[in-house]
Amino acid sequence: MTIENPTENLVDNMLINGKNAILESIEKNDPFVVSIDVWPGDKTAKYVVVKGDNNRIYVIAKPLNYHSKILSWLVSFSPDKNLNFLGGGYITKEDENKTIKIYGKSSHGEDDKKQTCEILKSAFMDFSVSADEEQKEEISPCQILAFKLDMLQKDENEGRGVGCVQTVVHYLSVDQIDQAKAVCFNESDKISNYPKIKKFIISELFQKNNHPWSAVEKFSKK
Repeated sequence: MTIENPTENLVDNMLINGKNAILESIEKNDPFVVSIDVWPGDKTAKYVVVKGDNNRIYVIAKPLNYHSKILSWLVSFSPDKNLNFLGGGYITKEDENKTIKIYGKSSHGEDDKKQTCEILKSAFMDFSVSADEEQKEEISPCQILAFKLDMLQKDENEGRGVGCVQTVVHYLSVDQIDQAKAVCFNESDKISNYPKIKKFIISELFQKNNHPWSAVEKFSKK
C-alpha cells in the first residue's frame, strides 16, 4: 500500500495553482506578477525577483529548497523570452496577523528590498509589509546538513528526488531540526527504501542516537 505524503501533495497543488495564476496575470499584461506561497509549517519560503519582457517584474515565492529551483520552475512555463534574475531572499507570510516580512539574500544576489516591498504592498493591500535588511543569513550546521542531504536525494527516482526527504531538507534549511527529526520518524518506512539516505540521517542528523530505526536495530541484535 502506498501512503501519500500530504506535505508533498500540498506543495504540488501550490505549484499548479501558482502557475495558473501567473499565466493569468501575464495574459492581462500586469506590470507586476506576484505569486507567494510559503511552507505551511513555519510560514516561510525563499523568493526570487525576475525582470521579464516589457519590463514586467515577477516576485515569486514557492516552498522549494533553493532559489534556483524557483527560477527554473518559472522559466519552464513563462512565455517571456527574456527573464533576468534580479536577486532574491527569504519571506515570511502570516495570514493570521496580516504581515509579510522579507529579508536576507540568495546565493546569486540580493534584490532591491525597497522595490520588492512596494510591489508586495500593491498585491497585498491589507497586509503590513516590511523588510529586515539587517537580518543576515549565515550558514548554520543544520543548513550544511540540508545541502548534503539534498545532494543525496535529488537523483533518486529518476531525478524526481524523494518527497518526504525534501521536507526534511526544508526544515533543516530553516534550522528547525526537531521538525526535521519528526518527519524522519513519521516517514521512516519510506526512507528505509533508500539505504544511503537512511545511513546519512542516522549518522549525521541523529548522531546514531535515538533514531527512527533504533528499536529495530536493538531487536535484531538480540
